[in-house]
Amino acid sequence: MSQSPAATLQFTAFWLYARRDDWRESTHQNWDSVVSEFSGVLSETDVTVRGVYSTMGLRPDVDLIIWVHAEKLDQLQKLAAQIDQTEIGRALYRADGYIGTAG
Repeated sequence: MSQSPAATLQFTAFWLYARRDDWRESTHQNWDSVVSEFSGVLSETDVTVRGVYSTMGLRPDVDLIIWVHAEKLDQLQKLAAQIDQTEIGRALYRADGYIGTAG
């Protein structure tokens, strides 16, 4: 019988964001650069970003879900802080979040 390779423990998180009341005033003036900054943070990381989902029309209390996973918990915490520092991140607040492990 062959042995399968040992699975690597992964931390996963689902971050649920809602728009702040001043969302439109704070993000729409330079929309292209704001989106570029936010996308850059998500693409230039050592964390695997599994998905970014709009919940418009699905949940009244949440507008955006970001699903991520990484080998170390501090990698997720670092990315969460980087997201919060973007212009889009400053226009959102974390309404909820879930974290777990697999592997």
